[in-house]
Amino acid sequence: MKFEFRFPDIGEGIAEGTLMKWLVKEGEEVEEGQSLAEVETDKVTTEIPSPKTGRVLELKAEEGDVINVGDVFITIDTSGEGKTEEVVKDELDEKEELVEEETAGVVGEVIASSEEIPPSTEGQVVPSQEKPKKAKVLATPVARKLAKDLGVDITKIKGTGPNGR
Repeated sequence: MKFEFRFPDIGEGIAEGTLMKWLVKEGEEVEEGQSLAEVETDKVTTEIPSPKTGRVLELKAEEGDVINVGDVFITIDTSGEGKTEEVVKDELDEKEELVEEETAGVVGEVIASSEEIPPSTEGQVVPSQEKPKKAKVLATPVARKLAKDLGVDITKIKGTGPNGR
């Protein structure tokens, strides 16, 4: 079934966002909750998660486009579940309303021992030999937009605040 995902209202009175980067490609399989795109608003840059598992049919916007809340910005094939669009929307509403908490517990009995267990070497961080990536410039979305509009390379600007901020 073809599912048209509309740009969601991400809160705080946001009516639109700028599509900064697609994190998926047409034809790619996506899982529910997987990030689809990076979107920048006046207040924040965030990733938009997929509401469904399926295959990306069509990207409806280009990087740099302004997307309004409610605009279709990606189409996902949900593998022909045979459900109508209304049923899918109703299920999404129900999922948002029902938030279940799972608790953890112990099955069986707990056995205490005075034997010391040596520390594990698994999961230790080993320094890599790769070159460090460029540090992300600390700037608000508004400052980034202003620099872009003025044609200024934001990576070349040194901040006047503490630690060059």
